[in-house]
Amino acid sequence: MLRVSSWLAAAACFGLAPAAAAQSLDADADGDDEEYILAFEADRVEVDGDLRELELRGNVDVQVGRYRLTSQYLEVERTKRGVFVRGRGEVAACPCPESPVTVGFTWARLAPPTDYFVRNATLRVGGVPILWVPVLWLRSPDRVALLPPKVAWRGHDGLLLGSGVHVPLGSSKHTLDFTAAGYVEGGVELEARLLTPETTTRVTWDRLRTDLLAMEAVGFDAPVESAAVSWRIDAVRGPERGRRATIDLEEASRRYDRAAVAAYRTSPRANLALGVTADAARGGPLDELGTAGPRVHVGFAEAVGDVGSADFALDARSLRTRGQAELTTVAQRGELRFDARPGPLAASLELDERTSATVSEVLDGTTAAGRARVELSLPLVRQFGRISHWVQPFGEGTLGGVETRGAPLDAGSLLPGRFIAGLGGVRTRLGNHYARSAGSLALRAGVVETRQNVESVVAWRASTASRRIGLSAEGGWTPERDAVVSVARLRVGASDDIHLGVSAEGNSGGPLRLVRLVSDDGWHTPVSPWLDGDGWSTGASMGIPWTSWLATQAAVDWDLTEGQLLAVRGSIAYRHPCGCLAALAWAGHRIGRDGLDAWVALDLIP
Repeated sequence: MLRVSSWLAAAACFGLAPAAAAQSLDADADGDDEEYILAFEADRVEVDGDLRELELRGNVDVQVGRYRLTSQYLEVERTKRGVFVRGRGEVAACPCPESPVTVGFTWARLAPPTDYFVRNATLRVGGVPILWVPVLWLRSPDRVALLPPKVAWRGHDGLLLGSGVHVPLGSSKHTLDFTAAGYVEGGVELEARLLTPETTTRVTWDRLRTDLLAMEAVGFDAPVESAAVSWRIDAVRGPERGRRATIDLEEASRRYDRAAVAAYRTSPRANLALGVTADAARGGPLDELGTAGPRVHVGFAEAVGDVGSADFALDARSLRTRGQAELTTVAQRGELRFDARPGPLAASLELDERTSATVSEVLDGTTAAGRARVELSLPLVRQFGRISHWVQPFGEGTLGGVETRGAPLDAGSLLPGRFIAGLGGVRTRLGNHYARSAGSLALRAGVVETRQNVESVVAWRASTASRRIGLSAEGGWTPERDAVVSVARLRVGASDDIHLGVSAEGNSGGPLRLVRLVSDDGWHTPVSPWLDGDGWSTGASMGIPWTSWLATQAAVDWDLTEGQLLAVRGSIAYRHPCGCLAALAWAGHRIGRDGLDAWVALDLIP
């Protein structure tokens, strides 16, 4: 895709608007005019009495804000609508003497810092003419304008060409972009993007023999202090083209399309949420919503003296799938927590219970679960200047049970039957305790007895997010089965310097529910397993800023279990030393798509 983010318009479709001067020199007595500072050099200069008109001859060099014009003869006139220039010359969008991109003209209007308009425009790269158009209008993001030509190579689908319109909605922070493009082989792609400080929305319809409809939307709005509305949609529809035409590997590999819209009302002790949810298999028919329905959530919280807290929540939803009976679920959970500090120790007691019922014409089921957990720990801290090191060894015991009847919908990854767990471990944190950049590690190990057998389990969680290193890892190990489950991401080096990224995730046939139960939040998020199958995959990426103006990135994803390449991609970014040009070229290939995908982005006023 070829994109000029400074809004290159190649036709006079919109009226010229007055623009604010980059710097005011003086003003007329009536206050109607806005003046522009001009810096110019020439072998011969003729001016009128009030410096409004200039006639420049021989080695002419004029600067208007960030724009630089060169010629052998120019007539320059300053007005409140900008600077008008007549004569053959070249204009660059930066004041550097050797700009890599210039535009030849016979007439121009410059209005820094917003835009410039030229006639008989010849685009030159490195002094070589590559394009001529009768009118060229370069506009800033806060003005209505045509988008530049869109040029993309879409693998087996071939060449895609098009353009669009950019519409600011009140300011440059609220914008709507609409593009229309066609495949050379016959087909069309329509895309709309809405950006605001609170929302991001992208809708794409693509048709080449079959259809693809993709939507990404995230938003939040709080019209009053105690109320808010949020929404999140991630969907790729189209039974044949949906997954196949999606370029990004992660987006194409997600199993489900999900949509949720909710309105919240909160108070210090309670909250209420009303919403609608929908879930469907990714790549399904365009007119199929999957399983959808309304949802209601009510929650209460209260302090229990000075030593504890109580939480209660009720969640009800109704789900319907086309051609199937409506299904209703009601879930309730409660939690009591008490904390104490006997001497140097810290003690806590948690009592949790949850019940749920699923009702439909053909499917009924109930789930009842409870847990009591006691923990005793020794918090230790040592200060090293501004850096603190927390170490907290702990031991805990848990007694719980889960009973299900019928076919419950939300049993999820809960362990069935009674279970007893005895665990010990350590939590440690180095750095500012309240900063994301602090490094933390939690290690837990012990024995869990279920109605099937007794197994030992080790679980871990580590994270840090400093400038030079980033880590996010969690997983577990069951020695009896010699099975491991892990999800890990590591970055070494600052993102604006040489940096290496490595990821690994997978499961070697271990009991995922057992490991999830032992992890820190396993009980509170029982229906969110890390992985849903066996196998291992890995990925690596590297970014290298070769100079202050040239950088490259490369990445690869590999299926270790199947020994198969999943995706490979690379990019090269260029920024002229004076800041007058930025360009990005990207190319990649992923499993499930034939051929190579590639695009180029260009910014003439970065």
